[in-house]
Amino acid sequence: MFQSVYCTKAFPKSTHILINETCALEDDEFKEFDFVYCPSEHLLKLKTKFLLATNIASMGEMNNSAINHYFNFLRGNMEKENYFYCCNRSYKELSGGEVTEFFKYPWLEADDYVIDEVCSWRGFFIGREKLKRGPMILGTRIPLMNYYDGEVRHRLANLFTI
Repeated sequence: MFQSVYCTKAFPKSTHILINETCALEDDEFKEFDFVYCPSEHLLKLKTKFLLATNIASMGEMNNSAINHYFNFLRGNMEKENYFYCCNRSYKELSGGEVTEFFKYPWLEADDYVIDEVCSWRGFFIGREKLKRGPMILGTRIPLMNYYDGEVRHRLANLFTI
């Protein structure tokens, strides 16, 4: 939801809408908005085809079943010529012990990758705790900033649609 706050500030003259329990949009209603924000629990309320979808750092918090659900939604609701930007940890062990891996997401051989590399801009996060590793300036550790355990990858893909 942070993206919605910053996009609203960056594009104050644009129209923005958040899909929630009481809000759903049909195909023709999307034309009224420049930015549509939708939490994953409300994806099925979106009744249109999309050109662009992004997922930054949240698939690392999902289990494999949720990731598969997300990809199935995208493949069924994206335009044939589409862009999906995915930026997530390469490997993550969830609190219950389940492991998610970027390369084991349900990518298909028919997907076309425009970008596929280690992400240079998503190397650290802000947290309450000071972990073992983090960015430094002039030899001093920056408070509340920590490096992720492991690499973060990003991929811009034209997803094969069904």
